[in-house]
Amino acid sequence: MTWTHQADVLLIALIARGAGMPALMRHLRHVSEAVTEEDIATRIAVMARTETMMRAALEIRSAAKAAEPG
Repeated sequence: MTWTHQADVLLIALIARGAGMPALMRHLRHVSEAVTEEDIATRIAVMARTETMMRAALEIRSAAKAAEPG
């Protein structure tokens, strides 16, 4: 499945509401009939890694700014 912005937004909203895999599958099938549980699990893992990397980058940036003289 090719993930679209619409699918990402729907996935995030459903997870925020505590939806389980059956609900995720049911709702995401409206976006793409070809979606599988593996597609969803992979996308969630990618989103989690991206968030972790973004958070680490912000922490590094903040630490670097704090270490700047002046």
